[in-house]
Amino acid sequence: MKKVIEQLVDDISGDVIADGAGETVSFAIDGKSYEIDLSEKNAAKLREALQPYIAVGRRSSALSAPARQAAARVTKSAASHWSAGYAAVREWAQANGVDVSPRGRVADSVMKAYEDAHK
Repeated sequence: MKKVIEQLVDDISGDVIADGAGETVSFAIDGKSYEIDLSEKNAAKLREALQPYIAVGRRSSALSAPARQAAARVTKSAASHWSAGYAAVREWAQANGVDVSPRGRVADSVMKAYEDAHK
């Protein structure tokens, strides 16, 4: 039996982030888009550091090509592209002996296995 474990790691501290406790933060500067995985604490620090600039900045409705590409990657990697929600997949996985955490993200491999089983 193959077991896939997906972990989110804080890119600043290197610490493993508990399920449901962290996030991937996207930002852009100088025409380049970035993503960083952060714990709640480090995400708050980043937002606090950027707040003076955000407060006086203007929102841009037009995305640069790199920003559009980053947004597309986020959308493609988000659970929204799967037809089933995490709760249904977790229930199916547990009933079928697939190891899955009770909270947070569900690995794409598990999501795909669920969809394959329900075709």
